Amino acid sequence: MFSKWIKSWNQYWFVAKPLHGLVLFRIGVALILFAYYLKRLPYAEMIFSVESFDHRLGFIESLSIPLFSPAVAMFLVLFCLVTSLLFALGLWTRLSNIFLVVLVAYLGCVEGMYTIGGFNLLLISSFLLIFSDCGKYGSLDYWLWLKKGNKKKKKEIEKRKVGSYWVQRLIVVQLAIVYLACAFYKSQYAYGWYNGKFLRETLLDPYWGQLPLGVWMSQYHWVMAFAGTSVLLWEFFMSLFVLLPKFRNFAFISGVFFHAFILFTFNLTSLFSFTMFVHLILVLSPYDVARYCESFNSFLRKNGIGVKK
Repeated sequence: MFSKWIKSWNQYWFVAKPLHGLVLFRIGVALILFAYYLKRLPYAEMIFSVESFDHRLGFIESLSIPLFSPAVAMFLVLFCLVTSLLFALGLWTRLSNIFLVVLVAYLGCVEGMYTIGGFNLLLISSFLLIFSDCGKYGSLDYWLWLKKGNKKKKKEIEKRKVGSYWVQRLIVVQLAIVYLACAFYKSQYAYGWYNGKFLRETLLDPYWGQLPLGVWMSQYHWVMAFAGTSVLLWEFFMSLFVLLPKFRNFAFISGVFFHAFILFTFNLTSLFSFTMFVHLILVLSPYDVARYCESFNSFLRKNGIGVKK
C-alpha cells in the first residue's frame, strides 16, 4: 500500500510530460516583464535611484534596501530588459532566468511592488522556472544544440520535448491558492461585496474605474449584486477547477473571459490581467498544448515559414 502511495505521488508530481506549455509560459512571463520595465525605462532615475520620490520621503530606508545613483539605476533597468529578452528567446535560459529573478526582486522592492498580488505571483513563478526544463526545448539553446550536429538524433530530440512536471504542477497549485485567497478576502473583508455596493463604488471611482463599460453596468443594482455574488462563487470553485483534470478546459476558457472582463471594466494595471492569462496556459493538459503547438507548426511548415523537423 505504501509503495502504491509513493508511485501515485511520483506520478502526480514528477512524471515527464511535454514542455510546450511551459515554453509558452516562459515566453509570456518574460515578455510581460519586458513590457513592464520598458514602460518604466524613461523614469528609471526617478523610480529606482537615490533620487526617487519614495527615498526622499524615507519609505525605502525602512525596508533597508540599498539604492544607487541614477546612472546605476538606469543600467539595472536596461540589464533587466536584456535578460528578459534573453529569457524569452531561451538563450542561456537558466542563467538569464536567475539574473532576471534577482533584478525583478530588487527593482520590485524599490518600487514597492511587493504589495501587489499579480507582481508577486509573476516573481514566484519566475523563480520556480529556474528549476524547470523550460529552456530544453523551444529555445535558442535547443536550436544551438541542433546546430551542433544533433538533428539526426531523433531519440534525443524526443527526450528534449519532455521534462519533469513538478514545476508546472506547483505553479498551478499556487494559482489555485491565489483564487481561494481572493474568494476568502471578498467574503470576509470586502464591505458590501454581496449587495454590489463595493463593485459599484469601485467602478465609479476616478482612480480604479470610470471606464465606459463599468459606468454603464453600475447603473443597474441587480447587475452589481449578481456580479458580486457570481465572482465570489466563481473564484472559490476556480481554486478547485484548476486542479481537476476534468475541468481544465472550463477553467481556462472561463478564466480568460473573466480576466478579460476585468481588463475592460476596471482601470486596473494590465499587469495583473496578462499575468493571469499566461498562468492559465498551465491549467491546460500539457498533451493538449503540445498537440496544438505541433498542429500550428505543421500549418506554418505547409506555408514555408514553420520550424522544420
